[in-house]
Amino acid sequence: MALNPELLTAEALYDLLKLPSAVNVDNFAGKMVQLLEIVVQEKSPLVNKTLQDIRKKSPVQFVACVVQRGNEVYIPTGTFELKHNDKVAIMLKRSDSFKFVKSVGLAQKMGRDVIIMGGSTIACYLAKLLTLNGLNAKIIEVSAEKCEKIAEILPASTTVIHGDASSQDLLWEEGIKSADAFVALTGNDEQNILMSFYCMSEHVPKVISKVSHQETSSLAAKLGLYSTVCPQKYVANRLTRYARALNNSLQSKVETMYSLMDGKAEALEFAVLSDCTIVKTPLKNLNLKPNFIIAGIIRGKETIIPTGDDYIDVDDRVIVIAADSHLYDLSDITK
Repeated sequence: MALNPELLTAEALYDLLKLPSAVNVDNFAGKMVQLLEIVVQEKSPLVNKTLQDIRKKSPVQFVACVVQRGNEVYIPTGTFELKHNDKVAIMLKRSDSFKFVKSVGLAQKMGRDVIIMGGSTIACYLAKLLTLNGLNAKIIEVSAEKCEKIAEILPASTTVIHGDASSQDLLWEEGIKSADAFVALTGNDEQNILMSFYCMSEHVPKVISKVSHQETSSLAAKLGLYSTVCPQKYVANRLTRYARALNNSLQSKVETMYSLMDGKAEALEFAVLSDCTIVKTPLKNLNLKPNFIIAGIIRGKETIIPTGDDYIDVDDRVIVIAADSHLYDLSDITK
């Protein structure tokens, strides 16, 4: 297999800029289904609301899969009440994502004018994705030689600025006050995080920082910078999925896998094979282990956000959330 960590990271950044209310966006079933990680801010409409309350307000179906509170993760019930600083993962149809965040009062303007600090390979991939989709990208790079190379390979509509983006005066000149998003993509984690906090203080609606290690991402989140990307994480997800797919089970096969909640939970997409022992059984009759939840079923072109009356069938693709445990086969979710 061949992996491109820079492209994987740029695609993750693009998803975050399209849906800035989330701090992480993962895609399943060819992007038919999305998993949104949302942090409950102090003045958020979600504070002190139960999942039942949120479901009544929402015009779309969703599953609240897992909640992280401090160092603990929970598979929540409908009576679970969200608190300030909780991180909640929401599974829903991709076409319903914006409707959901709007209905619960979390809608943010999509990042149309994006300032990128650093002319890295990730920055070039991201700028290309943005401009090809009609958005405005401006890259600020300190190396004149690199600026010339970037300008040659990117679409003419991309703006490339020779300068030091850690200069507050330069950021002001380049319109940081009116920018919809700021993305820090230099090779220096400390500089990325520092300038991200500066842009947050200038009330830039969406600020994202690249970090080299997941531990740095966790530390940044504790300080209030929730949106970070880590190329190592995307590579680890792909390699782990590949390793799980080597499992010789005839019951299911791992198609997609993501690490959630700082590595304390996993979201896996399984292809259901012919010998699966839990097919045709209503979900309410499955004796699920406590750390698992079935969050989505894809049947052909139909996306099902499941209730207790739904069931799994052969050739379905099933999305399972596993908290504090590792899952290798779909049949392992039952006692």
